[in-house]
Amino acid sequence: MPATFIHDVLDDVLLVRFMGTELVNRWRRDDTGKIFGAGLTSADRQIVQNIAETLVRHPCGLLHHGFLATTAGRRTMFEAVLLPLSVDPGAPGRILTYSVLLDGLEREEHGSGFDHTGRRYWLDIGGGVPAAPPPQD
Repeated sequence: MPATFIHDVLDDVLLVRFMGTELVNRWRRDDTGKIFGAGLTSADRQIVQNIAETLVRHPCGLLHHGFLATTAGRRTMFEAVLLPLSVDPGAPGRILTYSVLLDGLEREEHGSGFDHTGRRYWLDIGGGVPAAPPPQD
């Protein structure tokens, strides 16, 4: 599972429970056990939190086409699929994210942040999708 994240959806944050080796290499850091998006603005963190809560409450999936800013000053496109995982009653919600770079990275290049452009789409995984579209960047 090198290109996957697993997040716990807590009251006001997402906790990185697992960060695959491809993602560790992409970002040149291992965020396992840390708050996801700690470096984002509070508005961007709220968008991510709202999406996560919708995924586990509805439940539904999400397809995200976006761009990663790199240390070389480039934009590289990624595609991510987010799906809720079943958890024991009383446990926090959990999300599995599979993320792949469509353009790739150069030899010494790594992710430095998100380029706030892209599109998100709800995915019907058996229970329909929310009436409102997912927030866009």
